[in-house]
Amino acid sequence: MELDSSPEKIRQSVEGSLKRLQTDYIDIYYQHRNDPNVEPEVVAQTMKELIDEGKIKAWGAFLKQLKNI
Repeated sequence: MELDSSPEKIRQSVEGSLKRLQTDYIDIYYQHRNDPNVEPEVVAQTMKELIDEGKIKAWGAFLKQLKNI
């Protein structure tokens, strides 16, 4: 499974979901896996921008590594 939490990939995924769901916004967008190559702050900034744009209402993320549980 490819892990890519780059801002570009997040935006591509959100746009794809909006199109498939035939809606203007997503109530909650959840990131199920961490990309160790992208800082959580970068993901948070991208999600904030998507909220400001009205594409998502809220977001969540699983931030713990499996080995830390």
